[in-house]
Amino acid sequence: MLSLLKFDLYKVFKSLGTWIIILCLVGFSIASLTIVYNMKTENNLGEIASEISEGTTAASLEEMSVVDWCIETVGGDFLMLFVLIFAVLFVCSDYTSGYIKNIYNTIRKKWQYILSKFVIVGLFVIISILIVYIVTILFNVIIVKSNDFGDASLLLKYSLNKALLLIAYGGVVMMVSFILRKATDSLIVCMAYSFMFVNLIYTGINQAVKYLNIAKDFDIQKYMLVGNAISLSTDITSQQQGIILIVSLLGILISFIISTMVFTKRDI
Repeated sequence: MLSLLKFDLYKVFKSLGTWIIILCLVGFSIASLTIVYNMKTENNLGEIASEISEGTTAASLEEMSVVDWCIETVGGDFLMLFVLIFAVLFVCSDYTSGYIKNIYNTIRKKWQYILSKFVIVGLFVIISILIVYIVTILFNVIIVKSNDFGDASLLLKYSLNKALLLIAYGGVVMMVSFILRKATDSLIVCMAYSFMFVNLIYTGINQAVKYLNIAKDFDIQKYMLVGNAISLSTDITSQQQGIILIVSLLGILISFIISTMVFTKRDI
């Protein structure tokens, strides 16, 4: 197990694709921050103009805390795309390079190979979140110049929930990659579901439940992995927190079991 993990780490840090993904992550973070900053600046100027005429004082852009900026940057489906691309390329590279054929028979416990992949994807999620936070903090120091860091405990709680959901999402993406084995097919399937059809599917399920009078105000998004990863907020109840934990752990467990079964029983 340890040797598999060490070699996976070696491959990841040696791979040019990994560094390209990280550079793109930094670039997208800066672009996202710049867009949000410009939008808020324009909105803030409009508020100042209207409130001056009313004799009141508008809140300045600098009053947003660093924590607010970090949460806004990491929120939504921003990181999901990078986790998806990394997980697909990471799994499928072993098939395209022929590496898996050389080591398959030497792996006695196939679940250890899958576990190693999950650990690497988990590390990528954590590192990605940290990179985005570092970029956001530097952006605040250089551009925004906010004097308020904000509630660190709130950021920590949000980050842990986001990381757990993204690790589970990465596990599901890897499961699809183990089934399809081809990077192009896996990317198309995962992207189509996660970024194109997910809202349509959720809306269809909600409408069906409403039509059948099964439950009132039912929202399937609250109980789905992708839905929680996209809509995660800092203001969640204890019930929502429990749902996030259950959905994430189930996603990790189910994807791990299915990936192991596919990897064990399928011919290489």
